[in-house]
Amino acid sequence: MSWFDRMRQIVAKENPYHDPATGQFTSPSGSGPTLMTGNGVIYDKHGVQYTVKHEYRSIVEGLAPKHQYRVINDQGHEVAGMTLKANGQSAMEVHTSPAVQRRGIATALYDHVEKHLGYKLKSNWATTDDGAAFWKARSK
Repeated sequence: MSWFDRMRQIVAKENPYHDPATGQFTSPSGSGPTLMTGNGVIYDKHGVQYTVKHEYRSIVEGLAPKHQYRVINDQGHEVAGMTLKANGQSAMEVHTSPAVQRRGIATALYDHVEKHLGYKLKSNWATTDDGAAFWKARSK
């Protein structure tokens, strides 16, 4: 079995709501086949609005499938982002620009992504000290 076929099996097995052709997800509530996009809007603790752009790279392009979410400010600059692991169960990478850290952007992004996916993300075993503090606060 090719590596690409194996990746398709893993994604289908671990995330039955995922449509690998589009990178979108169906609702896990069983409400029907409606596909949801990951684009949207989030707000930080101070009410500042940011645009979330969802991008998907499929297996067909030669790499493991990845969902990437970019947080864009009103001037068009990326200030935060998240890349999910291939199985879609946890984040592989999360970043927030130092200028906007501690404003709740990562929390708002996690909430947005979980709403898009329809399930809670798991913490990643390879977490930085900041990431461990984030997950400790998030799990309260």
